[in-house]
Amino acid sequence: YKKTFTGLGKNDGIDSFIPLWTSILNGGLYLRDKVWIPLLPLLCFLVAVYLDHLDKEKENLTCWSFLPYIFPLFLIGLQGEGVTAKGIYLLVDSMSMLLAFSYLYRRKKIGMLLLSPLLFLVVYQAYIHPSLNRATEKSFYKEMTKADTGKQMEKIYEKETGFYRMECLGNKAENGANINRIRGKDQYVSSIYSSSYHQVYHEFRKNIFRLEEPFRNYLMESPSPNPVFQRFMGIKYLFSKRSVPGYTLKKKGKEGGIYASRQVFPVIYGTDQVLHVKNHQDLSFPCNQLAFLFYGFVHEETEKTADEITQKYGTLEKQIKKAAKEKEVTEQVFSQIARNSVVKKANDSYRIQTADTKTILLELGKTARDKVLFLQMEIENDHPQKDVSVFLDDAGNTLTAKNHFYYNDNRRFTFAVPLKDGKAKLRLGKGSYRLSRGKAYLAELPSGKKQEGGTTPVQNVLQLDKEKTRGNQIMGTLSMDTAGYMLTTIPYETNFSVYIDGEKVKTEKVNMVFLGAKLTKGEHKVKILYHAPGMMAGRICSTLGCLLFLCCLLRPYGQKRINRRNSFPNMLY
Repeated sequence: YKKTFTGLGKNDGIDSFIPLWTSILNGGLYLRDKVWIPLLPLLCFLVAVYLDHLDKEKENLTCWSFLPYIFPLFLIGLQGEGVTAKGIYLLVDSMSMLLAFSYLYRRKKIGMLLLSPLLFLVVYQAYIHPSLNRATEKSFYKEMTKADTGKQMEKIYEKETGFYRMECLGNKAENGANINRIRGKDQYVSSIYSSSYHQVYHEFRKNIFRLEEPFRNYLMESPSPNPVFQRFMGIKYLFSKRSVPGYTLKKKGKEGGIYASRQVFPVIYGTDQVLHVKNHQDLSFPCNQLAFLFYGFVHEETEKTADEITQKYGTLEKQIKKAAKEKEVTEQVFSQIARNSVVKKANDSYRIQTADTKTILLELGKTARDKVLFLQMEIENDHPQKDVSVFLDDAGNTLTAKNHFYYNDNRRFTFAVPLKDGKAKLRLGKGSYRLSRGKAYLAELPSGKKQEGGTTPVQNVLQLDKEKTRGNQIMGTLSMDTAGYMLTTIPYETNFSVYIDGEKVKTEKVNMVFLGAKLTKGEHKVKILYHAPGMMAGRICSTLGCLLFLCCLLRPYGQKRINRRNSFPNMLY
């Protein structure tokens, strides 16, 4: 097998320099060398072959033998890494390897060549890696993976008849650890990362809803404390260590409790309270978020509803402002920000210069209790090579350094936080930057009952069939009082099929990016089926790969039988 593995190792080493293969192995999302980790054993084998060759040919080494040790120095210089700690480490490592090979070249002893990388591995593990702060604390890991949380969730879901989401909500570190983390078989979440990345859903969070972005990595979209988003996305249950505004304690556990809200929308529901998507396009902040709590948006004209809005309120924005009792508090909020010593007001912008995080308590009075504070500002970083972060209570935004691999381009910071006592803490992260075009509003979320200005679009709720809802299939019953739409907060894909009363119907995009379909009046059996793209091709390729691997294993035995058969006639003579 030596020739086979040597060939594979050489191909692996060559392919690692080809960005195309790195991109393909990452699913086309980005270029990250970590995809080659499974092939490291082949590279180790190739290194062993190389060392064996050096040991045998150490008496015949030439100047060309120095090329593998000089080439890394050229690459480091080409990438401009010399001024950073990482660049200095790589430079010293490469130089030591060059010196070790020079020793081998003169003294013909290969041991020195092995000593240098071992020494640097020890230094990296003992000093450099801990300073990068990338390792997860053992206590934190145990806390995030406790089975008790999952058991609590399963007990809640056993009694739930509807279709809702449940998430874990905490500080930034906890929210980051909980991205895509499923603790129970019936748990559904709203967070996404690269392994479950969905371009259209990402666009909804970033550009349509304009949700906060607390992480440096633009692919990391964690559970959100935004109460409008929680209600719209059907996040009925939250596991948290502390009380959550708008939620009541449902079940207390050792490490926290599960809180529930009766005001959230189900993941799937029926309604005739819809508007054309063009009505949403011109909405300003925060009406662009609040609108989803009053209407569904479809790609079909709904003249009756639109005419009613025009007659009563003039525009959709005026209706939402009236229904949510929206009040602008921009001057009140930013005057309190300007009073801090690290903030300097200049015209319509605010310049911040601070070496550490500064906290400002925003006090909005008794009338702000139990309301939602919506805050938006644009940010200009004076030092684009460094991150900038701003937090409002548990909602955070980060503008990534431009040289970061996962640059998020988050230059508009948007927040929405519930005010339990009319106060909120604004934390200005360290750095030098400017805040401009600031807006701040107070608003109330609809109660779910008929109220002045409108009510929520949820008219009929899907009754989930838990026995038949498994894997790629959702089934249930939905009764419609009038003809309308089935709206969901499941991101739309052409691979979804919707069956109403056993017949396949046309799927549509609703609320810009989610799955939906038209429904007639009456009770309907609903079935949503997802067809994974490329599944059949994947099965065929996997089967062929297994057969090919089996052939490679059996080939030496077959060759031995052929050799014995060919040598048999010679034995007769």
